[in-house]
Amino acid sequence: MLIFVKGVYLARIASGEKTTTIRPWRTCTLRVGSVLSFNGKIRVVLTKLEHRRVRELSDQDARADGFPSRAALRAALRTHYPTLTLDRRVWVLHFAVPHRARGRHPA
Repeated sequence: MLIFVKGVYLARIASGEKTTTIRPWRTCTLRVGSVLSFNGKIRVVLTKLEHRRVRELSDQDARADGFPSRAALRAALRTHYPTLTLDRRVWVLHFAVPHRARGRHPA
């Protein structure tokens, strides 16, 4: 599945610093083991799926998503999804960059 992210996140994904992406989808048909492609440049493997409310996201979730704190994560989510509320359920997609692809942007 092709997923688009802001360009600034691509290097974080490739390095392994960012290991999740949070999406306000109503439903998710992805399964653990699915291959995702970020912007058609980086392929990752889905390792875990969680369905939670924005208010339930923690500092640990923020760090996995490449942010220093829950407050920073929430601010970024509000920037990307201005109508997102704390009660909105989101999908947290955990992923891993295959070992051979770390540090570069595979096609």
